[in-house]
Amino acid sequence: MKASPSSERTQGTERLRVCHVVILPDMAGSQRVMFDLCRRLDPDRYERHVICQSEGPLTDALREVGIRYHLVPSLGRPIHPLRDWQAQRQIAAICRQQRFDVLHSHNSKGGILGRIGASRAGTPCIVHHVQGFAFHEFSGPLRRILYSQIEKFAGRYCDRVVFVNEEERQMSIRQGWLPAEKCVTIYNGIDLSLFERSRNSAARQEIRRDLSLAEDEIGILFCGRLEAQKQPLILPKIAAAMEALRPAHPWRMIVAGTGSLEPALREGFRQHNVLHRYCPIGWHSEPHKIASACDVALLPSLWEGLPLSLIEAQASGMPIVASDIKGNREVVTPQTGVLCEPKTASQYAAALAKLVEDQAFRLQQGSAARLRAEAEFSAATCFHKVAELYDEVLRSRRAATSTVQRAA
Repeated sequence: MKASPSSERTQGTERLRVCHVVILPDMAGSQRVMFDLCRRLDPDRYERHVICQSEGPLTDALREVGIRYHLVPSLGRPIHPLRDWQAQRQIAAICRQQRFDVLHSHNSKGGILGRIGASRAGTPCIVHHVQGFAFHEFSGPLRRILYSQIEKFAGRYCDRVVFVNEEERQMSIRQGWLPAEKCVTIYNGIDLSLFERSRNSAARQEIRRDLSLAEDEIGILFCGRLEAQKQPLILPKIAAAMEALRPAHPWRMIVAGTGSLEPALREGFRQHNVLHRYCPIGWHSEPHKIASACDVALLPSLWEGLPLSLIEAQASGMPIVASDIKGNREVVTPQTGVLCEPKTASQYAAALAKLVEDQAFRLQQGSAARLRAEAEFSAATCFHKVAELYDEVLRSRRAATSTVQRAA
């Protein structure tokens, strides 16, 4: 039996062809993880590709670093049987044409279509990255049943599934959605060097001046999309509860993000008479700079995979107040912050009030947060584990091919 072209490349000097699949061309959390993994692949060893729906901030970033991309306009987030069938066929056609050695998919919808398309094209190594399932603690039972069965079906079309939190990996095995040998947990990572800073650095003071933060004013940073997942509309309620607890203390909420709920968010602060505590700054391309200016991180999400914003907060030496949900539970420890009932504004407010009031406690938790980031959330560690996964699967495929050839 003749070895496939992909097998011949992995044994020779040609570069391995790796393609990542993601749906939207923005730079949200999963796209940032994908971009960083792709960017770190050595161009001397890997030919790097990305498949996404259309042009956008992601494709701009890919062009800057010399990564090829392929557009599949029918690739969208809403379920649409005809367009989804077209997208799967287009992905399969690209995989056949480019003869990828590795197809690495991200997100639920992109993962389903990417895995099936790559499998039908005969791609040797197929990896799916779960940045949080499409169902979660607050999903209805029908949604949970439907999407869990879809994940179980799609799991047949890949070699490995990477989870960003251990809780979802264990749940997938326990529920019988995926076999244990296919599942691995690899935490998201960031470039820790970007977040090293002195609390009294000139850069910190400059950004605080830009934000009009007084020297003794505590900056509480919310960083995320202003959409239902992040539960931004609870922020005015938290601010109102804090105002009642600590009316004389200088603090403000720095809201870094944009989205459809932005007008409602501002109106909420106005209605709760805490508009003076609200500082919206929109989306920022350099989150490490904003983080350097703030003192405490707040994230009241309803569901997450492993949020980069909390990892970045820890790397910046900030204590965290966040919702007690999957993902967050594996970032925040009792030494580095507080986890709250997701929809209870008073719990967030009480935790934040203590951090605003007690500087020594705030700095103690911030120092522990930085140490945890260094120990668990390095981008270099994340990348090396993923690259080793590619090599492991390709070695297994080569060994299986050699066995079949000898038998023939």
